[in-house]
Amino acid sequence: VTIVTWLILPVVICLSQRLSHACLSISNYKAKLRMAHYISYRLFDSTLLHG
Repeated sequence: VTIVTWLILPVVICLSQRLSHACLSISNYKAKLRMAHYISYRLFDSTLLHG
């Protein structure tokens, strides 16, 4: 049982780290998208107002 545990444990740790990293990068990507959308929206809005 202990040998199987020692074999499975690193795999589980590696998978969980990869999953958390993927979730972080996805949320980071969404935040960047939202920021870019907000900036472009503000620029478009100001050009409409002043243009």
